Amino acid sequence: MSDVKIKDNHMVVQGMAFWRGGAANVDGVGAYGEIRRPVFGVDYLDQQGELPVEKLAIEKATVLDIDFEHTSDSDILANIKVPLVFDAQPEAACRKLRSGELKLAMFNADKDKLCDAINSSPRHLETLASLGNDARVCDTVFLVVDAKLAETFERSQSLSLRAVAKGVQISAGGSHGESGSSSVTYEPGSVFGYGLVKPLFNGDRKKDRSKVLKLSTVQWGVLK
Repeated sequence: MSDVKIKDNHMVVQGMAFWRGGAANVDGVGAYGEIRRPVFGVDYLDQQGELPVEKLAIEKATVLDIDFEHTSDSDILANIKVPLVFDAQPEAACRKLRSGELKLAMFNADKDKLCDAINSSPRHLETLASLGNDARVCDTVFLVVDAKLAETFERSQSLSLRAVAKGVQISAGGSHGESGSSSVTYEPGSVFGYGLVKPLFNGDRKKDRSKVLKLSTVQWGVLK
């Protein structure tokens, strides 16, 4: 477990800063677009596409402890669709987090497969290449889930992704059940926060960008 400090526009986990701006409009791991930095407002990912779910994988899940001493309820509830994220109304959301009934979990994508997914998807590769230096890809999502389910994900040696009718399902231990104690489905609007990586191409100019060589982690608040 790791202590998390949450603000209205970002969150700090294990010393790294992640995004919260526009979380409701980020579809999850594999979402991509341009990072926007409005003068008056919150930095956010302007999503412009999403990589095929079947080409992605979750490397690990981590259950997080929120540092409530340095985190306010108003910050927790900011920039999200509370009923979708918590499956509860605002008055019950923070209470369930504080009591431990719900947990915040971090899901990290397998970066090698994420990179391969870009390079093996010509349309998405071309779009990302056209976005220039502000191109970003979501490699981490934070979801609020039942405490026991969060622990199941953290213990699991195998996590899988698949597209379903209402969104994307994450399953532990290879289970693909629509319900039960080993899977969760996150739909549009249910992402609490997210992490981004910057694709580094084999060329500087758009016409020379035919392959992503690697994905570089970019923290919230860091301009690069």
